[in-house]
This record gives sequence, C-alpha cells and structure tokens, in this order.
Amino acid sequence: MALSACMAWVICFIITPDSGYDKSYTLEWAQHLMGSGMAGIYHGTDVNYPPVILYLLRFFTLFFNSADQITPTTINAFKYVVVLFDIATCLLLWNWLRHSRFSRLRFMPVALNLALWYNTLLWGQYDAIPLFFVTAAIALAFTPHAGWALPCMLLAVFSKLQMAIFVPPLLVLLATTHPLRRLVRVPYLTSLVVLPILIWLPFITKGHFTEAFLTPWTRGVDFYPNLSLHAYNLWYIITPGDPYSTSDKILMGGLSAKTWGLALFCTLSGLLIWKLFMLMRSRPRSSSPLHSSSLPPYSSLPFYLLTLALINFFFFFFCTQMHERYIHPAVWFASGAYMLTGRWWSMAVLSVAYVCNMEGVSHTIMYILQFKTGWPGQVPAHWVMPPLLNACIFGLAGCMLFMDWIRAHNALKQVTPEWQKN
Repeated sequence: MALSACMAWVICFIITPDSGYDKSYTLEWAQHLMGSGMAGIYHGTDVNYPPVILYLLRFFTLFFNSADQITPTTINAFKYVVVLFDIATCLLLWNWLRHSRFSRLRFMPVALNLALWYNTLLWGQYDAIPLFFVTAAIALAFTPHAGWALPCMLLAVFSKLQMAIFVPPLLVLLATTHPLRRLVRVPYLTSLVVLPILIWLPFITKGHFTEAFLTPWTRGVDFYPNLSLHAYNLWYIITPGDPYSTSDKILMGGLSAKTWGLALFCTLSGLLIWKLFMLMRSRPRSSSPLHSSSLPPYSSLPFYLLTLALINFFFFFFCTQMHERYIHPAVWFASGAYMLTGRWWSMAVLSVAYVCNMEGVSHTIMYILQFKTGWPGQVPAHWVMPPLLNACIFGLAGCMLFMDWIRAHNALKQVTPEWQKN
C-alpha cells in the first residue's frame, strides 16, 4: 500500500508541468557534450561538477540526434533519469523500515512528502543522484559487506563535491563497528583504485586529466562569493541587507563572514562526529556489530541518520555561498529517522521550510497556477513566506533535530547490547 501510494505520487509529479527555471547550465552542458564528448566537457564551458552527473547527462543526450534537438523544453526530460535515484533512495528507506518492528504505514508520510520530490520532479534539479550514493553507503555500512560503502561514497563525492561532508562520519562508523579484516578485502580495495581510473579514463586518454581533476575544485569554490545563494539561513537573520547581493568577504569581528561560517560548521560538526566516535567505540565489535537479539534491527541507525542530518543542516545554515538545495540530504535523513523513531515534528518543520525556500526561488507552483491553469492572480516574488521567516523556521527545525539527536543518543547509551550481557 505504501509503495503503491509512493508510485502514484511520483506519477502525478511526472505529468505535472516543469517551470523550466534554472536549466541554462544543464542545457549548455548537454549541448556541449553532444559536440565534444566527455573528454572535452571541462574545456570551453563553466562546468563545475565532477564527472558522474555529467556521465548521466551524456547518457541522456544519446536520445537526441543533434545538439539542436536539446532545447529549453526537451532538457526538462532529464528529470526522468534523476527520479530513478529518488525512487532508489526511497526503496532503501523502505528496506530499513521493513527490517524494523514498526508499521509499514510510517512510510506513507515519507513517500508523500512534497519536500522529497519537489527538487527533482517540479524543479528538475539533480541533488538526488549524490544523495542516493550516500544513502547506499550508509545502508552498506550496516551490513557485513561494509567495505562497499567506501566506493559508494566515492561515487557520491564524484557526483557532487559537497558530499565530502559525509565522509568523516562514514569513516567513524566503519572504524568503530567493523573489524579491519572486513574492510580491507581485495575486492573493496581494488574498487577504490579501479573506480577513479574508470571515471577519469576518457580525460586521461585525451590528455585532459589535470584540467578535469582540478576544474570542479577551482570553479566550485567561490563560484558565487556571496553570503547566500537564496538559501534562507543564518545570514538572512543577521544580515541587514540582502545576503544574495552581499559579498561573504565582509568582516565581522575581524574575520570574514565566510571564515565565521566555516568555523561554526567545522566546530559543531566536529563535536557531533566526536560524540559519534565515543558512542560507537563504547559498543564492542562482534561478528554482527549492528544487530542484537535484544534490540530492533539497525538500533544505531536513527542516531546515525540524525547525526548526518545535523551535519548537513550546519553546513547549510552557517556556511556562506549556499544554495537552497544544499539542505536536501538532511530532509531525507530526517525522514529516515522519523520512520525508525516515530518522532515526526522535526521532519515536518524541516520539510515545510525546505519547500517554502525552493518555491520562493523557483516559483514553480506559482508558474503552474498562473501559466498552466490561467489563474489571473498577481503573486509577489516571496509569495509563500518572507525569507526572514523562512530562515527562522529553518532555525527551529535545526533545534528540533538537535533535540531528537539528544534523545537518540541517550537512548542508545542506556541500552546494553546482548554481547555485553554475556
């Protein structure tokens, strides 16, 4: 029933018209791929993504005979490739719930959550691709085949560099809950060597490896050196002017806003990772370290998902140069934590803030109302809610996530695993 509702919901979004907003880069890159192939994608363009998403975009271009056929209208169909990763992530969450003792109906609020589908099916962005690889890495880390988690995380980073914020907590989880011999088997180590070679092979053979390797870093950093790129975060609360048009090099207490943001993110995330390390280290390794007959399956998973959600929240809320979409993984991780704990308020508030932020930027729903139904109303740019209020709701969601994290942390500390009882 829950899966059927999910599929019906996705189909409704698929037939919903796309606003066409913010597709110029994707259109330009797809047309360039038709002419130059993968090897030349970083030359003569402003591409700032690693190769994995570009490979998928190249696959999409195979359905066209020429670059002229890739238009502002046809490029919207790329979302049908991306939504496959959304569905796959949904299935991973479903699998976690299926192995728990909770009702499958808890999947319904997740599957029907507009915040999880807006990004891909209404706006046509592709944050779902790296998110799937991160989620797959988490899923594998909670199995005896945890060594495959690192190649998955590698694919996530090679899809979007921002996914690197999830590498430290994954390494902590693997190091504290799995014996080393389980992680250093030949297939796992081989994949960590072969996978990057395969990804970079077209660039290596054409002599463009250095350019292709460095470009995502050099173009991705300070591409938009502003306080915020429409992410309604801390800077919309404390900045008197418009953060979108304010440089993040402005000084506050002798340090730039960019430095303050990074310092807050690194400090708070570091504390979370330290607590994760201390808690997981106190739970001795066993042949099945994440399962116990005295606990529901995946007993550590809610705490871990909330840790990842908070790390992503700190990244989005405090750092400068943030897009509204950069909170996307936190909404999924909070949804997964809700399914396993039943505490839904933080997921709900975060979802509302995220949808309002995306609609405040893309105006997709406004576009559908005005141009597809003939609705004559004149809607202001921030028709959902003012950015300041949106930022405050994000702050409230972060506080609620932190309270859920504390509850999950304390609950996990109080439980004595079966192997400690013997």
